[in-house]
Amino acid sequence: MYGDILGRIRLQPGAYGTLSVPLLLRLQEQCMQEFISHDAVVELKTRLNDRALEVLPLVLSAYDKISDRTVEARAAVSNLLLGDRFEWNSRYYEQESPVPLLLANMKDDAVHGAAVVAVAERLLAEPRYKKVMIFVNNAGFDVVLCTLPLARFLIKLYVPCRCFLWP
Repeated sequence: MYGDILGRIRLQPGAYGTLSVPLLLRLQEQCMQEFISHDAVVELKTRLNDRALEVLPLVLSAYDKISDRTVEARAAVSNLLLGDRFEWNSRYYEQESPVPLLLANMKDDAVHGAAVVAVAERLLAEPRYKKVMIFVNNAGFDVVLCTLPLARFLIKLYVPCRCFLWP
């Protein structure tokens, strides 16, 4: 159904109103609600969120110990990319803590490939972004331990940052 909506938008961009990211997200949510009346994995998401919130202070204190903004930017971007690994292995991380992996990733310059370095440099470059919008469609370690620290880093740079979460 969502594919049909996107096809219609390609042919008629104003078919559902002014084309925007929030509009597309609303349409996607409506389609999901039509086919799935409840979140099939809400219990798993809740458990993972609870575990992630328990260790969030550890992760944030590790970021707080980084005095170099460039190193902190690289760590935040690199860990954001690492976040998908937690989603793919959510069952594994119900038992194992992701914190050692995150902390090692923050310290390991070898992990920071050219793309991570380029994104980190752009975040620190002048002129800074006027506003950053982060769209997250997940829960658990990747959002709490990877996305929130990046948003926090951006806020430290005085960049207004909004995170949009949806199930």
